[in-house]
Amino acid sequence: MKKRFGIRLRTLRQTANLTQSDLAEMVGISDRYLGKMERGLVSPSFEYVEKIASALGIEPATLFLSAPVPPHQNRPAAMRVAGTETGGPLQHIPGMTIKLVDPGMHIIWVASSDPQAPCNRGVDCSGMRCHEIFQMRADPCPGCQLAEALASGAVREKTIAAPSGRKYATRSEPIRGADGRIWGGVHIALDITGSDQMKKALRQVQLRLDHLFAGGSVVLYVRKASGSHRTTYVSENVREILGHPPEAFLKSSGFWLAQLHPEEREKYLARLPLLFDQGRLSIEYRFRHGSGGWRWIRDDLRLVRDDAGNPLEIVGSWLDITATKAFEKVMRDSQSRHHTLFEGNCTVQLLIDSETKAIIDANPAACAYYGYPREVLKQMSIGDINTLPPDELARELALAGSSGKDIFHFLHRLANGEIREVESRVTPMRYGDRAIIHSLIIDVTARNSAERQALAATALWESLFENSPGRVAMLDGERRIIRCSALFAKDAGASPGELAGAQCLFLEPGENALPAADGATPVRLRIGCRPSSFQALVTDISANDSPARYMVAAYPERMRTEP
Repeated sequence: MKKRFGIRLRTLRQTANLTQSDLAEMVGISDRYLGKMERGLVSPSFEYVEKIASALGIEPATLFLSAPVPPHQNRPAAMRVAGTETGGPLQHIPGMTIKLVDPGMHIIWVASSDPQAPCNRGVDCSGMRCHEIFQMRADPCPGCQLAEALASGAVREKTIAAPSGRKYATRSEPIRGADGRIWGGVHIALDITGSDQMKKALRQVQLRLDHLFAGGSVVLYVRKASGSHRTTYVSENVREILGHPPEAFLKSSGFWLAQLHPEEREKYLARLPLLFDQGRLSIEYRFRHGSGGWRWIRDDLRLVRDDAGNPLEIVGSWLDITATKAFEKVMRDSQSRHHTLFEGNCTVQLLIDSETKAIIDANPAACAYYGYPREVLKQMSIGDINTLPPDELARELALAGSSGKDIFHFLHRLANGEIREVESRVTPMRYGDRAIIHSLIIDVTARNSAERQALAATALWESLFENSPGRVAMLDGERRIIRCSALFAKDAGASPGELAGAQCLFLEPGENALPAADGATPVRLRIGCRPSSFQALVTDISANDSPARYMVAAYPERMRTEP
């Protein structure tokens, strides 16, 4: 308790810009006695606690609270963010430790994935000197990288070997305020023992994505939101569903548009601006299959914007609805054949009274899907299986006849109580003298779940790059940039979006080459025709039966200008 009181007292005194002599004179004690208090060697009486608090302009209880940090409103933005968060995505990267300190090496905030770190063992590190709590030393370690960064005002980076035998990639960087003064520093250490932790994480994400999309019935894709809307990603199952290899979409910006039916191409381009107004768009068109025939595709597009609201990319899905379209055409062309198609078709179908919403009939596929005998279903209303409140359901179904809307998304309840996500494709019809609604029910639970998982996996993949403290990039088999961190792009004089697709050259490392690491090859990396190049380490992270992938870690301090 005495030691923590002393640390608290010393921090408050330094925050008030007072020397030990100044405070001792104001309290009426010797500076030697005050020094003993700050070292935790003596305990002050309540009388002196009140005098010290009065001299510092604080309440006495404040001396016994958690150690303070510099005032929030006076710290630079970088320190405010780090000091008020709990680690965010960086905290969960294996082997990562991050410290934020003031100029006196007092800890403002710390986060670590190491369960043995003091901050993860219930120790309140705030206000304590970094070397006191982490190295149990009264003074900074000889050659302390963080102390050097604070003293010199320059970034310090190096790879160190700990006494435990583990290797760490470290970076210490001073943080300056608007006035140019150093307000503190941030130190980041990443355990790179054995193999690169980032490489493992990216490989796991890539394998999860490949596994998720391989057996799905929906093709997922990502395209640029500007220019020719070039495709930057398409799931591997496009080969099976549309008959084209993924590389065909990625290599040529005009390949996808060239496969649209001539009658659909202009309609598509005319409707595309609606995506930028509404944020979402659904379009149906004919697409040339790799075998030469035409397939009807349902294209669901979503516009992703950056933090400033600018269009960033288009995320979408392609669903083959050829069978559904063919069935709808048959229904329109010949109602006399409806009964046969209704009874023998494996698609779930219902006939619903437009006025009463009663289920007039259900085909065998509907009985099997919902789990009710046919006679029971014919005694129910659509409201018995649709989870919408009756008034909302009535308004939705009214749109089928009044506005021409023919696709709805509902939650339907089965006989066993299970709730399923369905797409209902409705067609107003006449059945004798009655107005009815013919509804094709398509279970989209798995598709929607796959899309949600895909978005979550993509967000995780992007987060690893966006929050990376290093200069890393992923290249495809042709050594074009797929993704890169913000620091990598900054050193190349561009944004991550501008570098996407840029061609990289692996040159001989020459002088000042990096030492070869486990599984990594030293090269001199040059991006396109840019005049500068970096020393870098390249690791092949390709998985079995997957496209080639390279992980690049660049070192800008070893930059040179190419002839």
